[in-house]
Amino acid sequence: MNRRNGLQGLRWHGRLLGVVGCLVVIFLAGCASGNAPSLNATSSNTGGLAGSSNDPNAPPTPPPFPAFTVGAWVANMAPQKGEADRVYVLTRLHDPAMTGPSQPPPQGSVGVTAVIDGVAQNNPTDKTGYAYFDFKANAAPTVPSVITLTANYQGKSYQTTTFYTVLPDIKGTPTPAAGTPTPHP
Repeated sequence: MNRRNGLQGLRWHGRLLGVVGCLVVIFLAGCASGNAPSLNATSSNTGGLAGSSNDPNAPPTPPPFPAFTVGAWVANMAPQKGEADRVYVLTRLHDPAMTGPSQPPPQGSVGVTAVIDGVAQNNPTDKTGYAYFDFKANAAPTVPSVITLTANYQGKSYQTTTFYTVLPDIKGTPTPAAGTPTPHP
C-alpha cells in the first residue's frame, strides 16, 4: 500500500530467490561430481547372501539361527501389591535350514525353572511348548522385579529374563461431605 510495504515484499522475494539459487548450485555441483550412478550401469548382484562368498576379504558369514529358543513375558506387568499374576514361557525348536516354521519341543522334554522374588518354581512344558508360573506380586512398589527363567533341553540350559513392577499404593483424597463448601483461593 505504501512504499514501506512494497520494500518488505521485495525483501521476501529476494530471500526466496537466494534460497532457490543456492539449491540450483547444489544440484549442479552434484551432477558435475561424476559420482552419480549411470542409468546404463549394470548390477553385480549375484543373488547370494551377504558374506557368503569364498573371497577371503569378504565379511564373515553371520552365525546360524539357534536350534532352540526360549521367551517369557508377564501377564500383568504392573500389578497391585499382592495381586495374582502369571509368567508365560514359550520354547521352540527351529529347523537349521530355516525351511519350515518353528515347532514346540516334545511335551515334557523341557524343564523350566522360574525364580520369582527369590522363590524358585519348576514346571515342564506342555505339548505346545508353553509353561507358566503363578505368583503373587509382592515386590517393592515402583522397583522393577526381575524374573529369571532357565529352560533345560537335551542337557543344555537356556536363560532369559522378564520383569514386573508393582504399582505404588496411592491413597485417594476423600471427597468432602455433602453440603461442605469447597474453599477457593
